[in-house]
Amino acid sequence: MEKMKEEETEMLKSLQSKLFNNRLDVGDIEVAISRLTTRKNTLLSDIEIVSAELQKTQAEMSEKYGDKKVNLETGELS
Repeated sequence: MEKMKEEETEMLKSLQSKLFNNRLDVGDIEVAISRLTTRKNTLLSDIEIVSAELQKTQAEMSEKYGDKKVNLETGELS
């Protein structure tokens, strides 16, 4: 029975192993991208909610105190 040289067999094994590992890495990357995309969408939604709350609160404060500037460190109005 004819056989390949051991070096050739090892080369094929090595290449197959690299290919398998690269495919696994791509899968891991895709999972990470999916998770990051989900997190990004959650944050974008939160940004919209907080922005709306901020605008509402600013309007309420403007109605209560007028169009004055506020020092957020001290609460002083000018």
